[in-house]
Amino acid sequence: MTDAEQDDIRQQRKSLWVNGIGLFVVAAGFLGLVFWRLMMMKKFGPFTQIDQSVQWFDAWFFTYNLLLVVFAVLIVPFLTIHYVGAMKYEKQRRLRRELCEGPTGQLKKPVWGETREECIQNIKEHIDRQFRLRTYIPSLVGMMIAIAFGAAILLLSKPVFFFGIGVDYGRGTNMLLAGARMENYLFPNLGMFRQVLLSLCAFQFGFLGAYIYAISNLIWSYFNVDLTPHTLIAGTVRMVFASVLSLVLSFAIPLMSVGKFTDAQFVQLLPVFAFFLGFFPDRGLVYLQSVARFFLRIESEIAATPVRTLPGVGISDEGRLASEGYESVELFEHSDSLDLAIRTGYSYTQLSTWRDQAWLASRMREQYRPWVTATGILGREELQQYFLREGQRVSAAIEELSASAKVPATKLRALYLLLCGPVVEPVAEVQPQTLSATGEGSKNPTSPIVQNSSTKV
Repeated sequence: MTDAEQDDIRQQRKSLWVNGIGLFVVAAGFLGLVFWRLMMMKKFGPFTQIDQSVQWFDAWFFTYNLLLVVFAVLIVPFLTIHYVGAMKYEKQRRLRRELCEGPTGQLKKPVWGETREECIQNIKEHIDRQFRLRTYIPSLVGMMIAIAFGAAILLLSKPVFFFGIGVDYGRGTNMLLAGARMENYLFPNLGMFRQVLLSLCAFQFGFLGAYIYAISNLIWSYFNVDLTPHTLIAGTVRMVFASVLSLVLSFAIPLMSVGKFTDAQFVQLLPVFAFFLGFFPDRGLVYLQSVARFFLRIESEIAATPVRTLPGVGISDEGRLASEGYESVELFEHSDSLDLAIRTGYSYTQLSTWRDQAWLASRMREQYRPWVTATGILGREELQQYFLREGQRVSAAIEELSASAKVPATKLRALYLLLCGPVVEPVAEVQPQTLSATGEGSKNPTSPIVQNSSTKV
């Protein structure tokens, strides 16, 4: 990196800090003005509000809930700081072993760099930049604030209506909790309080499901040496998104046909539904999209092939790859295995294998799973080796594959041309072939599919 580029980076960082501090000062000044006016009107006093809040619950119960809130907030910086301090050298060791030396030290040319020393130096410089605590601080603070807000509502808030000690929703609520039923506030109506409770329940348990998922993902990333600021940002966005989505759906679900549930049964199951939406908010969004398409009569377009189609890709893997921008097989086949191995906790070999499988899956699409079951061929390289080893009878082999795997023979011939290409004359012996770094074959097949052709695809 040149001196000019380093100066530009320093100027950008300086501008970012100046703008951030300026925004913080403006927001803090505005909130300070509001609180000052409330105190002048004797509507708000910091210590008075704390004293009243403590009286909402039994003293021991309040203390226990407060400890839970503190634990829920502090577990995030505890894991993050320990990860930055303890896992740096483990990350270097894994990358050095795989990219510079090989599993048994047999790697002659390193994957990253011309020499082994250059490869080790490249890894050290990148890991030193990646494992800096200051790169985690903005996302860490954002996630802690989101958890504090959600956990305070879940554990420390006590809703009441006109009578009792707590948050008195009899004085009013907002459109977020009441929705279209805000009209009930024109007259004293306990049904309004019921709507507030349903909204709060959906919001809180949606947050709880998203929080449990975020913490489990944080722990998974810790043990897989894959904890980045993106992980913290994704968890924060997930908690906000899942909470609001659960609240919005709580207005619609009681009006939908959900079997033979009575109103009381639905209220009992609402926390379960909200927790599910929080833990799997993508499923809730898909449900909303399906309902919208049904009512708007929108025809479904051809969807992308999900990454979980690939053998060995689980739910956690799918979410991790999606956070890197690879939400479908069609996108993942164009990924850079080396770049992903450096940024994530996956090995270069595993990512290269998945990328090889993604090439085949993106062309097979819905036929990929039946194809794997019938043939056992998972990726591009395996299919190419199969074609080459068949030699003179490759045409018959394609017909056999088409019949057993229920894949059109035309598609298999097209894959043969993409992988091997036509040749001028067939040869008698089958020569082994290996894939180059770009995935192209280094030798021609021994038996052509297209005759009398002098050009290669």
